[in-house]
Amino acid sequence: MTANGAPLPVDHPVAAGPDEVRRAPADVDADWVTDVLRGRGLLQAGRVTTVRPTPVGTGQMADTVRFALEYEPAGAGPPTIVGKFTSQDEQSHATGRIMRAYEVEVRFYAEIAPRVTNRHPRLLFAAIDPDEAWFTLLLEDLADATQGDEIAGCDVEVAAAALDQMAGLHAPCWEAADLAASPWVNRATPDNDAFTASIVTGVFPGFLDRYLAWLVAEGLTNRQAAARLFVSHHTVDSHLRHIFRKLDINSRVELAWVVSAQSAGMSAVA
Repeated sequence: MTANGAPLPVDHPVAAGPDEVRRAPADVDADWVTDVLRGRGLLQAGRVTTVRPTPVGTGQMADTVRFALEYEPAGAGPPTIVGKFTSQDEQSHATGRIMRAYEVEVRFYAEIAPRVTNRHPRLLFAAIDPDEAWFTLLLEDLADATQGDEIAGCDVEVAAAALDQMAGLHAPCWEAADLAASPWVNRATPDNDAFTASIVTGVFPGFLDRYLAWLVAEGLTNRQAAARLFVSHHTVDSHLRHIFRKLDINSRVELAWVVSAQSAGMSAVA
């Protein structure tokens, strides 16, 4: 069943449990890939004879590889597929477990993907061990796609296409009570709560310094800025004094000039 209770497409795999997890690309062999592709209707005859993995991506949270496949007879199935696995780096593995990143990604492909209309890789196989944070995903290889570059940006045509894709991802799930009720969506653990709190605690002072300066430069009073940022006016008073010391200024007018100059610089770069 999908997250909204509708039946899954006939060829859509259900996420398997811990016993079916392949922990690393080295655990993927030709016979297993043959079975997976046959199950998805992508290999009508013949078999996979060779599986050659090549790392792709930067591997921040998971190990991702492109499997080049050879067949008997040649060309019997897709030339490549993509595999994602739990990171072999202990710190990344621990972070993925605490944040539940692996479980959420597997559940997306297994339960949410059939519901949305954006272009995403077709799921070929999924398995998850949520307790130990090991997972396997085999996906269609979107080899003709180009990865976005957040630094270089994009043109209007690409931005418009991205917005269309975002709509296809978000609209089918918007305010979906059945999705919100899925046990894996909002499940928290003490480790997860503590990790999230540590992130917020670490970045919040910088967030306040940056956005408080903008609000004050726009003419908001300390109390108005506090209401906008959902903090006390005492917190705003303290951070505003910190900003003044940091920038070596003494007034809100000077702060407005600094913010204006920064905005002009960013516009010139853009």
